[in-house]
Amino acid sequence: MDASIHVDGRTLEVDDLQGALLGGSVEGAARISLDQWSDSTVQLQWQDIQADQLAPWWSPATRASGTVSGSIKAARADAQQRPLEPLRIDIDVQMADGRFGTAEVRDCNIVAHLGRDRLLIDTCAFRALGGEIEMWTRVSPHAGKYYLTVNTDFSDLDLTQFS
Repeated sequence: MDASIHVDGRTLEVDDLQGALLGGSVEGAARISLDQWSDSTVQLQWQDIQADQLAPWWSPATRASGTVSGSIKAARADAQQRPLEPLRIDIDVQMADGRFGTAEVRDCNIVAHLGRDRLLIDTCAFRALGGEIEMWTRVSPHAGKYYLTVNTDFSDLDLTQFS
């Protein structure tokens, strides 16, 4: 892994991150402000990561196979679009020939918004088991505790893949 990393006041900057990782490659950049976290930016792309090579860090990955590519982008949300929270996070993952045990795993798309006190996953679509799982999620404080709300729709799942 190679990167140019420097600190400018209370801002961490990572430029030209690139390298080989788990049989594939990764590249990206980030600017993380400790004082104005919602002004932070992250762009990370990865290609051809071998899912089974995660096993030394996450033991269930011994059941995983396939090649994972994707990206994460985080940046201040466009105020013209009346964002739900100030920081928008987009995650796109594609999995070629993906399996977890006997179950087919294809791809995932997530759009999330992060605020000081709330995480809102506005769009989350998983394509797996021959169908699709769509979710909406919120984590926010109420009466001094954090609460999780999840709304999930399942369509056309082939549950026989678990046999």
